[in-house]
Amino acid sequence: MATTELFEVSNGVTEVLIDHLASPRAVALIAHPHPLLGGNANHKVPFTMMRAANALGVSVYRPNFRGVGKSSGQYDGGVLETQDIIDLIKVLREREDRVPFIIMGFSFGAFIAARVEQALAQASLSSNDVILCGLPDGEVPGKRHYATPVVAGACLIHGELDESAPLTQALRWAERSNTSIRVVPGADHFFTGRLDVLATLISERIKSKM
Repeated sequence: MATTELFEVSNGVTEVLIDHLASPRAVALIAHPHPLLGGNANHKVPFTMMRAANALGVSVYRPNFRGVGKSSGQYDGGVLETQDIIDLIKVLREREDRVPFIIMGFSFGAFIAARVEQALAQASLSSNDVILCGLPDGEVPGKRHYATPVVAGACLIHGELDESAPLTQALRWAERSNTSIRVVPGADHFFTGRLDVLATLISERIKSKM
């Protein structure tokens, strides 16, 4: 069962659910979907991602974004959310003693994960891998717009029938990033009825990098 801890970040505190293992082979941070649409660290997709990682000996940290749970602040459209996660990752890397670090995210969390990795790469602090699920890019239904940065070499997993982040846009992002995409046939944005497939694809990716 996950434990909970509050971490000091430059703009307040971030609540983190921790699924820690003894002597982990790697550590992953998993970012959750849109906080204004019910997203939180216990959402079923990040939870599935955590279980897949834990099963392979990867400790997982699942932060709540600003204004969710006990995290301070309020929604900031991705700007302060990105900085909060960068601050958190710096702390976690010191805590976890140089084991491989994986950044993962779903939906809005995938967008934030891409922004975080871009910032880390610019500071020569790139993670060991990036796994993005249901990644939004450009204008999506609901009139939300995501200027998702390129992340070369990331693992992109997407539902064929994703209604919230259309597959055609994800394909264009993959082309710009010069990276591959794994499409889950028949899956909607939340991988309804296909969470087992999502878990398998995440497991395969982690195994290929460990």
